[in-house]
Amino acid sequence: TPLKYIAFLNTYEILLRQKRSIKLEEIKRLQAGLDKLVDASAKVDTMSREADVKRQELTKKNAEADEQLKTISQRMSLSAIRKQETDTLEKNLKVEEAKLTEERIKIEAELKDIQPLIDAAKKAVGGIKRDNLNEIRALRIPPQAIQDVL
Repeated sequence: TPLKYIAFLNTYEILLRQKRSIKLEEIKRLQAGLDKLVDASAKVDTMSREADVKRQELTKKNAEADEQLKTISQRMSLSAIRKQETDTLEKNLKVEEAKLTEERIKIEAELKDIQPLIDAAKKAVGGIKRDNLNEIRALRIPPQAIQDVL
C-alpha cells in the first residue's frame, strides 16, 4: 500500500540520515586522527633532523674529547717518567751527599791534625821582617830550600 510505502521511505530516510551522521562523525574522528598522525609525522621528521644534527655535534665532541684524553694520557705518562727520573736523581743526590759528608768528615779530621801546623806556620811567617825578605830577593842564586819557598 502506498501509505506503508511512504512510511517505509520515511523510515528509510531517517535511518539513512542517522547512518550518514554516524558515518560523518566517524569520518571527522578519523580525519582528526589522521591530522594528528600527520602532525606527529612532521614533528618526528623535525626531531629526526635535530637528532641527526645533535648526533653529528656529539660525534665531533666525542672526537675532541678523545683527542684531549690522548693528550692528557700522554702528559700523565710523561709526568710519570719525569717523576721517576726525579726520584732517581734524588736517590743519586742522597748517595752523593752521603759520600760528600763522609769526605768532609775525613777532611775535617785531617785538618784538625794539620791545623796546629798551619797556625804555627802563619805565626812564623808573620815573624819574618821586611828586611829579611829584601835580603833574600837580593840574592842572585838563592839556596835550593829558598827557591822552593819562593
